Amino acid sequence: MRILIALTGDEIDHDIAATVAQMFDAERDRVMAVHVAHPREARATYERVESTDTAARGADLSAMSSDRPPTGPAEGAEQAIERLGSEFADHLKMISHQRLAGFTVEHDLVISDDPAEAIVEAVTRYSIDAITMGTRSKRSRLTSALLGSAAEKVIRDVSVPVTVVKEGTVAASD
Repeated sequence: MRILIALTGDEIDHDIAATVAQMFDAERDRVMAVHVAHPREARATYERVESTDTAARGADLSAMSSDRPPTGPAEGAEQAIERLGSEFADHLKMISHQRLAGFTVEHDLVISDDPAEAIVEAVTRYSIDAITMGTRSKRSRLTSALLGSAAEKVIRDVSVPVTVVKEGTVAASD
């Protein structure tokens, strides 16, 4: 069985992973961890990379030859995505070590402004059999019904079982 876990990079990820460890079998089941990063997160990372690169280039200007072209924006954007991917991989490594020992865990970073849509697409892309994701929603039922949340949209749009974990309910009780 392939289980998709939708991770956020926050503390709720411990609850999600702990739930998977309780519900599934490490010898039989495989985990596909997906982190959906909003384009703003990628842009902020790009700006961090650019400011770091610019400072480094400024410090090294005297050592640079005149025939070497400066780093362009496309390289900075690629570096930003790589940095986001690396940060996610490090986060997942820690979570896997603490909560998913024995599971085979793969991962993917998706840049999207619609997390629910990205998760629904990942279900097909990776032949997912079940989803475990978190919710931090403290909205009223009426507000949730009118606005919807990523978890609610995923539940409506997929044909596989979805387990929704409320933040702070699992890992704290271990």
